[in-house]
Amino acid sequence: MSYDNVMAVPRGRDMSHDTSCALAEIEARIDEIEHESEIVFDYLTRHPGSRAGEIAKGLRAGQRAVSAHLYRGKGRLFSTRNGRWFPIPGALP
Repeated sequence: MSYDNVMAVPRGRDMSHDTSCALAEIEARIDEIEHESEIVFDYLTRHPGSRAGEIAKGLRAGQRAVSAHLYRGKGRLFSTRNGRWFPIPGALP
């Protein structure tokens, strides 16, 4: 936020409501991302060794989104060898 925008905020305005709404939105998105990662994990449990494109096709999702989940969870949820992805056993509760 620029200095001018900060100065344009009416004095006495409670910014805590705006902050709590933004934090709630962030928390909701984190929950969505974690759920989507679980879906990818479940798919790989049933189809270990799948490539990102195969996972995307199987889940009817975009390959970029699937790849983002795979790389975000690499080493924690997923491992990869030669472009093929595997779930890490016991990674999810």
